[in-house]
Amino acid sequence: EIPESFQSLSKLTKLNLTYNALSAGSSALNSFLEARNPGWAATQTVPPSALVVGQVQQTDVQLVWTPIAYVGDGGAYQIQYGTTSGGPYPFSVQTGDKVADSIWISGLTPNTEYYFVVVTHTPAHDNQQNAVTSEFTQEISATTLNSGSGSVDCYLLRRSHQGQGDEIAAIPTSSTGCDAGKYVAGEALTLFANPATDWRIGSWSGTDDDTGTGTTNALTMPANSHDVAVEYVQLPIVTFAAAELSLPEGSGRAQIRLRLNKITPAPLAVTVTSENGSATGGTDFVQLNRAVTFAPGSQEASFEFEVLDDSADEGNETLTLRLSAPQGVIVGTATATIIIGDDDSTSGGDVYESDNSCADFSVIATDGTVQRHTFHQANDQDWVRFDVAEQHDYMVQVSVPPDSPADVIIDLRLECDSLPVQSQGYTFSPGARLDFRAPRSGPIYVRLLDNDPQLGTSQAIYDLAVRHLQGDAQVGAAIVVAGSIKQNDPVQPNIYNVTDAAYQMFLDNGYDADRILYLAPDLSHDPVKVDLLANVDNLRNGITQWAKSRVDADRALTIYLMDHGDQDRLYLDKERLQWIEPDDLDAMLDQLEAEVEGLKVNVIIEACYSGSFISGASSISKPGRVIVTSVDDENLAWASTTGAYFSDHFIAALRRGESLYTSFNAAKAAVQTAHPTQIAWIDADGDASALDDASQSPAAQRGFSMPGTFPPSRWPPFIAEVDETIQVEDGVALIRARVVDDEDGVSVHAVIYGPGYKAPTTGEEMILESTQVLQTVVLLDQGKDWYGVNYPGFRDPGTYRIVIYAQDRSGTQGQPRTIDLVVEGIPSPLDETNLYLPLLRR
Repeated sequence: EIPESFQSLSKLTKLNLTYNALSAGSSALNSFLEARNPGWAATQTVPPSALVVGQVQQTDVQLVWTPIAYVGDGGAYQIQYGTTSGGPYPFSVQTGDKVADSIWISGLTPNTEYYFVVVTHTPAHDNQQNAVTSEFTQEISATTLNSGSGSVDCYLLRRSHQGQGDEIAAIPTSSTGCDAGKYVAGEALTLFANPATDWRIGSWSGTDDDTGTGTTNALTMPANSHDVAVEYVQLPIVTFAAAELSLPEGSGRAQIRLRLNKITPAPLAVTVTSENGSATGGTDFVQLNRAVTFAPGSQEASFEFEVLDDSADEGNETLTLRLSAPQGVIVGTATATIIIGDDDSTSGGDVYESDNSCADFSVIATDGTVQRHTFHQANDQDWVRFDVAEQHDYMVQVSVPPDSPADVIIDLRLECDSLPVQSQGYTFSPGARLDFRAPRSGPIYVRLLDNDPQLGTSQAIYDLAVRHLQGDAQVGAAIVVAGSIKQNDPVQPNIYNVTDAAYQMFLDNGYDADRILYLAPDLSHDPVKVDLLANVDNLRNGITQWAKSRVDADRALTIYLMDHGDQDRLYLDKERLQWIEPDDLDAMLDQLEAEVEGLKVNVIIEACYSGSFISGASSISKPGRVIVTSVDDENLAWASTTGAYFSDHFIAALRRGESLYTSFNAAKAAVQTAHPTQIAWIDADGDASALDDASQSPAAQRGFSMPGTFPPSRWPPFIAEVDETIQVEDGVALIRARVVDDEDGVSVHAVIYGPGYKAPTTGEEMILESTQVLQTVVLLDQGKDWYGVNYPGFRDPGTYRIVIYAQDRSGTQGQPRTIDLVVEGIPSPLDETNLYLPLLRR
């Protein structure tokens, strides 16, 4: 017992007494301790109170007590007894748990006085590494009855229960000629159990039917004392998995989860209804009134809730979901609030305004859907909310389009007024990317602002996406195909570089070699990686047979194909007459999809005219498939120095953990900047069109990042600025660019397209930049992140297009930048003795 003098420690503000065997002797002391350690008394292993003798028989005694408050973490009451007051107590029995409030002690000697004490025992557990045993209760005694000399043999029926409810009642209360609670052998008894409110019968024992779970049972009394018991179990409690949920207005259907506090073998159900708030059923959401059933053995169930999109500027709205009519369950917290985030603002700026404070947050889904925001005025900041599940992994990504001046700083907060738990605002990138594991379930608030508070323009655009990475964790199957058009093809090394990079990207994200099928025109390219020759039969067998055992509704098939091509044709090995057309690939996929229900398929094609696999009557587009092509159906594709412009950026983004959609956007912007006629396509909604936005959601929900396998952060170099004050003198001009990166060793070069240059527009081979009549110059480090070179080739009048590229030492390429330089008139010939060197500034 804690001494009363403890109260003299007036300056004590906090202490921890939990999970011990302590007690307070007065209410004043208890109040003193409770103020400094709330709830301490409810964790103490103390003896039970109010210990009394319940019933006494010839050889049996029942003890009754009030259980202690701390019934968790296992443990029991131990009853010690003997025939000497004050001990020793050589005999002992114990209860099954600390919820028990009585026990029968049998095998005693008639007409004998016994002395009893009780202690409480709690074993070691997570919060207390030692077992804890309480003090003894005060001793009580009872004298068993005399055996008597009657001619009827009567046997004691001992009744007990666990959990909350009444003691078992027996009818009749005794046999004729026997004391109360005693019966002759063969007596037929009816047993009654009455559970407390929100409790039910879990099981019977010692009855004629121990499998029953009803409130009545039967017993035929045996020729000896006998025990019957009933276990009362509390009904499971059902609640919403989250008491408050936020859904964007355009999110469509969302799965809302319900949760039980424990597993039960029986099916359970509860009704969910919707109630209008500021959001109105039929206008803002589909009214809900439906039963939700929990399968036996499951602790979770979900139902679909549909948000309706509209064009009204109405701000965020709310509604209530309510649980009622429980069947076999208890309703815990009966309501959840749904916040519908508006996306139709007309107040200026983007459609999510006004979201300038945490209280006025906009809402984003965690399915990777991209929202476009702006810093439209000075000191603008945007607040966005999304919901997370504890210990699940998420990626928050901010991408800045090439022509936007935005330079985004981002931080994540658990509460509006809390300090950031994570933040980012790198100087070497205008965007941001945060990978994090949610520390608890509930809302996360994101604050976004520009590095320059005075920036305020509708052109300060950034794209925001949040992706729940749990769905990416299912590793499926990948088929990588390198094709060939001819012997000694100068692009063949580029093709292998791309397909090797795709192969490695899958390995880095949890795919082992057994889940990657690599087809190539030459088995000797890499005997370890390459499995089979690239031909139609091997591709067909790979899709329809090899993949079948490696994919399912949660494990996608991804196919990455690269080679030259023509309209509706991709070459696998042209010299051996091996190629596929859209109808061929579509038929292969149809066969697999017919055998694997709910299969998701991703197809990436890097080839000229590859968009023809999306457009037209023979399109391979279909719901459930995401089709990505490096160019449309009318133009050629460009090979880079070592790979292909689209794939270089696309694979790099995927390796950074981005979704198919954001990776596509990054690659499309990069290749179109360098080569305006190469416009990449994507179709993820199965409509054979790459000209709508409906493809965003399916593609945004797919990627290859597995939680726990994030690579080290790879940031591409950022061409932050190009000097547009170029002056041409005698055909010479200084080309300058400022390039920043997260590591040293950036290489910068420019490709110069003269006034008379026209890119090839026909043929079936990818354009290799090095084969074009183009000038490439290296920009040298001039200090303070500036790179430059004096180029003497601006001799002919007209418009020169200068494309500047940057690559870091890890091979990651940044978004290129372009500048148009107009040279007027005819410059004077250069003196033949002139020598032009890069200008170095130190």
